Amino acid sequence: MVNKSIPLNIFLDTEFSKLPWEKDSSLLSIGLYTEKGDSYYAVIDSLGSVEMSPFVKDNVLPYLIKEPERKSSTQISHDIEKLLEDYSNLQFWAQFPKKDWLLNFGFNEKEVESIYTKYA
Repeated sequence: MVNKSIPLNIFLDTEFSKLPWEKDSSLLSIGLYTEKGDSYYAVIDSLGSVEMSPFVKDNVLPYLIKEPERKSSTQISHDIEKLLEDYSNLQFWAQFPKKDWLLNFGFNEKEVESIYTKYA
């Protein structure tokens, strides 16, 4: 029996077609790992129709699982709901770039604050 009142930490990793806050950026893959040892990883099946940055094409795409094993976003949502259905107190953890890293990407301070307000 799972104690639903105890928080379950879930560590999240995603890959996007561009920086997540850029126009037309799309989710490519998602990975979840719970502190209980459960894990899930999937790649979106519609990669062929997604515009990707040169960085993603060269440094991310070669490492994603191949076509026959990819899933629709609907199936991925269903899989994640199934994985987490026994828990009601979930805490998600993900890494987000530091503000100075974003400044190094060429964003100005106002843009960095806007990105943090929307996404961090």
